[in-house]
Amino acid sequence: MKVKTEEDAVLHCFDLWLWVACNPEKSKRRWPGWMSNGGYLEECMSYCPCCQYEEDNNEEDMPCENVCPLTWTVNGYWCGADNSPYKKWHDSRTPLGKTMYALEICALAIDAM
Repeated sequence: MKVKTEEDAVLHCFDLWLWVACNPEKSKRRWPGWMSNGGYLEECMSYCPCCQYEEDNNEEDMPCENVCPLTWTVNGYWCGADNSPYKKWHDSRTPLGKTMYALEICALAIDAM
């Protein structure tokens, strides 16, 4: 299965990040939802369904924050901005930190639903 709609992207993103929150010591590449791990979803750009949606639907080559289904309401409005939950998750070195920031991303997906 591929990410086809914005709703697909958000639902798969929530599923991915909930798994990441429950498995903080594992890479998001190990998510069981990826076809390569026996799941249902083709691997996505940056291992993120929302990034794949942005890549596939950004015909005007706009900044990703203009197309991403999630609203990253911090400096620059994109996932890689300083102080974004994704950046904090990426930089966290503790399982508790990884879980906390992954859950923040889940909340962004819920807000986007």
